[in-house]
Amino acid sequence: MIAPAALNQIIKDIRDITGSSMRILRKEKAADVNDGCFCFELPDGSSVLETSGPNAEMAGQLLLRELEHIETLTKPRKDKTLFLQDVISGRVAPESLASAARKRHLDFNMSRAVLLAEVPEEDMDLALQITSAIISKVFGNHHFAVSGTRFVVVRELADGETVIGLAQILADTLRSEILTPVRVSCGAPAAHLGELTRAYSEAVTALSVSSVFTPDNYVISYEKLGLGRLIYTLDPDLCRSFLTETFGKHNPLGDLDADTLTLINYFFSHNLNITDTAKALYLHRNTLIYRLEKIRDLTGFDIRRFDDAMTFRIAMLVNNRLIHLP
Repeated sequence: MIAPAALNQIIKDIRDITGSSMRILRKEKAADVNDGCFCFELPDGSSVLETSGPNAEMAGQLLLRELEHIETLTKPRKDKTLFLQDVISGRVAPESLASAARKRHLDFNMSRAVLLAEVPEEDMDLALQITSAIISKVFGNHHFAVSGTRFVVVRELADGETVIGLAQILADTLRSEILTPVRVSCGAPAAHLGELTRAYSEAVTALSVSSVFTPDNYVISYEKLGLGRLIYTLDPDLCRSFLTETFGKHNPLGDLDADTLTLINYFFSHNLNITDTAKALYLHRNTLIYRLEKIRDLTGFDIRRFDDAMTFRIAMLVNNRLIHLP
């Protein structure tokens, strides 16, 4: 069915042309239509159009013809979109994929990007509208919701385009237009339709792993997950065993406040360089050294030393994994 905003605009245009009064009713309300009015069932099967006044019958016929025309234009695209949705969900048998694609005039061997976007539920409709406006001019692009907060974009890759580049463009556009948290993930390009399921699975994994280890990242590539992807697959009991071996019975990571964790992350991101970290945090060098020594006293690890820093960093990632267990 056509979007409500577009339907309302069509009705307004017909009303202006014919001078008729027009309104949409639920089908069960059709019995309430006044005498002298015309009633037309709409293609969605659950609504009716009531028209009255001059040229009322003609107004109803005009609307039905316009809706039929729109349906004729959009049906092939809808069919392709539904097909691609079935493909990424694994509902199309691999042996029938090529023939099913030919029937829908889809190039089986075209390289495609699969992007997974996550937005707040209240912004989902607006995000889909903006995405539609971004990609509607390109024939090989399709998008569809997979949950109340996530939707997928399947886009043919042109020469010189990269999946991560497209993800960045989509994320930046949505964040600037909606002004709300938006995250976009992606996997490696799908060389042909048979790889769409794999590409989608990688995008889902990338979003899940990033939510645990790098929640501030709003563009995430499966190929750039690094150590987080490995730790995410570990058995929780193995993670608990590692933390016990590292810290003993008491895990001191739970005792670290937000400011201390920020300091540690800055220290790691500046390659354990005290001078650079102090500048980034606007701290005196001696103040930073004092705080690092306090962390050593609390945890038993002097993260100024490479070996201690490496073990401590892995322990932090493992601990985050356990915190975010479902």
